Amino acid sequence: MERSLVHSSVWRRFLALIFVGTILIASKESFASNQGQLSGAWQSKGGDAVNFTDHRMIMREGGHLAVRGIVRYEDPVLVVRHQGKLEDWRAHVQDGKLLLGHGTESGSYVRLEHVPDDLDLRPLKLPAPKALTAERVALIQREVAERLQKDQTAIKNGQKDLAATVIAENTQFLTALVKEIGWLDEDRFGEKTAVQAVILAKHSGDLGLMMAALPRAEKDLKHSGDGQTFAVLYDGLQIDLGEKQKYGTQISEDNKGQPYVLPLENPEKVDEYLKDMGLPPLSAYLADASKYLYNGQPIRMARDDE
Repeated sequence: MERSLVHSSVWRRFLALIFVGTILIASKESFASNQGQLSGAWQSKGGDAVNFTDHRMIMREGGHLAVRGIVRYEDPVLVVRHQGKLEDWRAHVQDGKLLLGHGTESGSYVRLEHVPDDLDLRPLKLPAPKALTAERVALIQREVAERLQKDQTAIKNGQKDLAATVIAENTQFLTALVKEIGWLDEDRFGEKTAVQAVILAKHSGDLGLMMAALPRAEKDLKHSGDGQTFAVLYDGLQIDLGEKQKYGTQISEDNKGQPYVLPLENPEKVDEYLKDMGLPPLSAYLADASKYLYNGQPIRMARDDE
């Protein structure tokens, strides 16, 4: 599970921003040149399905979409990035069937004519912001705050089952609400509620909801003093989408239990990206993360082969 922490305002949103979520390096063009073999949706006899886009492998796992970014494909070796880490898969099309496997598991898939709706990755469609009465705004502000408090309390107390239930209920609530009235923007609801809505979306694990929230969060938070909240959402979503992160907020552990920053898209410019949002350099963030999350254990950067 990757971890992140908030940098500003003396940890006032620390708990809220901890998400309770052979190696080959090459460009994605190598997959694109061979994508005709794999592209599109496939389904096994058992009902498992996978959708290959130009740079992603999308599957349904544990009730959520699992997205793996395509790093390299040299038939039959498919190298993907999942939750920030590289994985080797086997993918080969023979006699019209896809043989797909990872580790000791493998399966045979037949091509589908259409991509199933649940494997069609796209942002949740939201309406334009709806005008609301002051009473409705106040009611929503209170409910969002209360729901986030329940979320944080369950996480803080280590109540995993309760946290999962609370997050599921909050996700259902937030999804239905924003589909009715539009995103909970700063203009109508104020900065505090806008931040809280972003955190609820991040905790949801719902990719469509997070993808819809991202441009709204960027508009409201990126340069407003809450850049850290935006950075955590952005990085977390990129990791969930099988990509590298931009701001360095997502931290994981290697097979020896050593914490490290999940791979960055541009390590040389990460401090520039943080400065652009009025945030301290990555080294300061990692010093705090080491102290509060890992009992002072150093946090290394990802290696080139990770």
